[in-house]
Amino acid sequence: MASMDNRLPQVTERLQQAEAAGLRAAAYVLQAEIKRRLAGGYTSGAWVTGRLLNSVEIAGPVLEAGALTIRVGSRLPYALYWELGHRNIFTRRFERQERWMPAFLESWDRQQQAYAQAFRGIVADGQTAPRLANDIEFEAGPSTGPSAAFPPGAPSRPYGRQP
Repeated sequence: MASMDNRLPQVTERLQQAEAAGLRAAAYVLQAEIKRRLAGGYTSGAWVTGRLLNSVEIAGPVLEAGALTIRVGSRLPYALYWELGHRNIFTRRFERQERWMPAFLESWDRQQQAYAQAFRGIVADGQTAPRLANDIEFEAGPSTGPSAAFPPGAPSRPYGRQP
């Protein structure tokens, strides 16, 4: 029993590293799916500059309210305008084209797989997860995962402005 008590800090540290690696791997999957959906722009594609596509960032992982969290978002306000809806000054209509939440929901299974693979890699040998995260990032394919337990609009919230 004494030897187990001596290893508790190392085990705890390894589990924290595995959780962070799993979150990063899942975030890479989501980021890739969002970028894929944003590549053609929101409407005709005539205004695609790549600015929004290049602004999709991963922040974290950080400890928030006792839980390790990671965020995928953009600091550009018009990403939120399109996701939640806005009155377009050119068309004079209310327009909404969701890209972020469908990307989140449809890549849910792949996110879970990436998380599990990275977590197991860190727990097993401590070296596998960073390599796996890069391999997983551009995996593609349809996914029909369950709806997530996140509030509507969560992935589209800009994270640059914290209260």
